[in-house]
Amino acid sequence: MGRQDVMTEELLAGAFLSMQPASTLISLARDVGGGILSDYAQQTLLIKCFRNEVYMRYPSSKAYVRNVLKNIILTAEQEGQEVLDDLYDMHSIFFQIQKQLAERCYKTITFMIPDETISNLTCTLGDEGMLKAVERKLVTLRVSLNMLDGDTGYSIWPAGLFLSEFFLYYPELVKGYSCLELGSGTGICGVWLARLSCSKLVLTDGSLSTLVNLRHNLSINGILQPSGENFHTTQDVNSPFNVECRQLLWETATQEELDSFNAEVIIGADLIYDPTHLVPILAGLLRPKLNSKESSNCSKVTQDELTISSCNENCQFGKVLPDKSKGDGNGLIYPVAYLAQAIRNVTTLELFISMVSRAGLKLIDVTDTMRPPKCVPDLVGFDRNQIRIHKVFYPSL
Repeated sequence: MGRQDVMTEELLAGAFLSMQPASTLISLARDVGGGILSDYAQQTLLIKCFRNEVYMRYPSSKAYVRNVLKNIILTAEQEGQEVLDDLYDMHSIFFQIQKQLAERCYKTITFMIPDETISNLTCTLGDEGMLKAVERKLVTLRVSLNMLDGDTGYSIWPAGLFLSEFFLYYPELVKGYSCLELGSGTGICGVWLARLSCSKLVLTDGSLSTLVNLRHNLSINGILQPSGENFHTTQDVNSPFNVECRQLLWETATQEELDSFNAEVIIGADLIYDPTHLVPILAGLLRPKLNSKESSNCSKVTQDELTISSCNENCQFGKVLPDKSKGDGNGLIYPVAYLAQAIRNVTTLELFISMVSRAGLKLIDVTDTMRPPKCVPDLVGFDRNQIRIHKVFYPSL
């Protein structure tokens, strides 16, 4: 089997686990079957998709699988190919299953991490840290296919995928820092943050049911030990630092509560739908704070300046990036936020930018200057061109 066939089969498995349309699976299967759904193509579908170990443990939507099987069988029949008995048998079983109104199922996203990103991970984390970070290229998440079930916190949003790619390429922005994610949802970004050696990670959401699901997703990805609905500090299964899941209600949060996070880097995806509540939260979290750890990362460089990473001779030179939380030489550090948002409504974005400015914060669009290499194969609805990443911070004096 050639390298291209192996890559195509990996793409096929990834497309199935992430619940891409049946037409996508059939097209990939044809690529390995000589342009048709041959016996070999059907065997590949059977092994790489329906008998996939990840799928067997964390099944996709029953309605989705039933639709995929139906389309595979119909297409093969139209092409005059003999359909495998196993595919007929599976379709018969799924045909008898009634579609549930609010079906919860699993989606698995495959991160095919390019060499350029591997190089940057090695530069920042070392060989051992890089291998540990990428040894699990799959992220499996329990989601809901019904927006009425668990609201937006049960969906995987494109901005979260793009932000995951961003931090995989720029692990130095979180390594060794206390990180806080707002609106963590299913945890797609949180899983990768936990693998990138931040000193502490707090994942927050306003919905308790979303937090229950978040904890479940962290546990099946090896981040947290399963521990019911306890949202207090929990030791990472594979790392020495603490991971927390905490409820944060934007409407009622106090400055004391925000200070308790002691966050140096704030992360969020698709949050600007409610700028009236989001901006005060950001303003509270980004307030300068006393530097308590005498970190060598603190310097007199101001937040709105750019630095160049020069790591070591084995790393990529000249990668331009904004500073992380920096000191001002007077014992204060300035936290920084990285927010990704899919631009669905320009008016909402303009309101967010205006409110950020009125709050005394500075906002820089770093999407084009810091665009990361693609790690996630093309997924339906995931258009990177519609997503922007903003860096938000208080300018140091």
